[in-house]
Amino acid sequence: MSNHHTLQLIVVIMKKFNTILAFRAIFFFLLALASPSITYAQNAGSKVSEFLLTQVHFGNASSGIKETKIDFGDLENLQENDIDIENLKNLVFENVPTVFHRRGQSQNGSENLPQRLITDAASLSTLEIQNGNWRTVKLLQIDLTQSQDKTLVRLSPQKLKSFSNLSYILIKSSFPLTKEEVSQMISGYEDGDLVLLYQINSNF
Repeated sequence: MSNHHTLQLIVVIMKKFNTILAFRAIFFFLLALASPSITYAQNAGSKVSEFLLTQVHFGNASSGIKETKIDFGDLENLQENDIDIENLKNLVFENVPTVFHRRGQSQNGSENLPQRLITDAASLSTLEIQNGNWRTVKLLQIDLTQSQDKTLVRLSPQKLKSFSNLSYILIKSSFPLTKEEVSQMISGYEDGDLVLLYQINSNF
């Protein structure tokens, strides 16, 4: 039976009892029809913010700055890339050994052979201090929570001497960023030295 005929049947039956009940039945019937599309839209939006990363390619004045979208929610349609996608996915989204560096102090500092270090922008200067524990870190994630944090991120090989095996830098921001702004945060690297990524995600 079609939705139109079902609706007509509800009206005919309920009018025999109570007009108010008839309108209530119609309201909940229409609400039930609308619910699946609303849920789908919410899921689609969350997928984009949670699984979409953007790679910024180190450029120069002549070539300009380029970027590539990496959507881990749609790996089947992912463009060809020199990045080890499976390795990057594990480092960003999986439960790998991680050190949290907040307000200049490290939590989980006893973590053996950490592969990921997550820090706030204000604590970056303390990572310049030589530390042998960071030699196994492959991904450095920097969380930006307010606009002025952008001016605190100025990284170079000289400042990250302790990160001898660093492969990825991920700038995770709660506010909009451009590829030009992200590119200004890093200097002294070329394509192939490491992979620079950023993500706009207000849910952290």
